[in-house]
Amino acid sequence: MAKDPKDPKETKAPDAPVTDNPDGANETTATKKETKPVPKQTRKVLHVVAKQEGFRRAGFAFGSERTRLVVDELTAEQVKQLKDEPMLVVTEATEEV
Repeated sequence: MAKDPKDPKETKAPDAPVTDNPDGANETTATKKETKPVPKQTRKVLHVVAKQEGFRRAGFAFGSERTRLVVDELTAEQVKQLKDEPMLVVTEATEEV
């Protein structure tokens, strides 16, 4: 007997299982893949506010508005300068990426 190209059983995708329904129609079912939860990535940031408008330190200008700096984008010397400066209020935080 020759294969009928219109028969759904003959034209199914090679990796897609075919399930017979009670009414005679065929239906392709997708298999579920188990997914593992992705760990949340975090990074350290500094929030900096100056006690005086226009104060400069470590290559940045600060004012009364909070400035957010990503620690990984700063040198160790810049972080030290910012934290050691009495004219700046520096708080460390961790944020999700």
